Amino acid sequence: MNNPFEQLGIRPDLTIAIADLDRAYRAAQRSLHRSSDTRNRDQEQARLNHAYRTLKDIPARYHWALESLLGGGTEMETPPDQDFLFEMMEIKEELESLSATEDKAPLEQLSTRLSGKALEMEQQLAQELNASLSVPQGARESATSVDPGLLQRHAHWKYLRRLAEEAKRAMAPPTTPSSTPGSP
Repeated sequence: MNNPFEQLGIRPDLTIAIADLDRAYRAAQRSLHRSSDTRNRDQEQARLNHAYRTLKDIPARYHWALESLLGGGTEMETPPDQDFLFEMMEIKEELESLSATEDKAPLEQLSTRLSGKALEMEQQLAQELNASLSVPQGARESATSVDPGLLQRHAHWKYLRRLAEEAKRAMAPPTTPSSTPGSP
């Protein structure tokens, strides 16, 4: 499995700032274009682009990290536990209820709360994954010994992140179709 961090010449860190990622990508592109081997340049450019897209997209970045830890062939999708799903269903109902009201202040509070909780969960997940990724691949234990709680927390984070995004969309003013010139 290709390591997008290695391809861009940077140390694995799931909390990498986008500006640092952009700099590493540009540096890798410059290095590639200075290379005298033009036969593989298109393939290498495609690999760099894929690595950059993977790391720029935060969910894809975390997905890669989990796949890397699991060896790539292991089932990654772990359904959230029942208590968490009930909590998310209650929040979803609250979100739908608040979306139907004129007063957007409670919706904004819910959105802020969900975003904060998702960010907190993301930071914890990044810390755990970074610690695991810092162990050299040969020294890592087998995929069967990966903490199942890590997969569970990843699934929870994905659900929470989706709900936070949904709450932000619900706060956006509705779009109205534009009228054509000359119409009443």
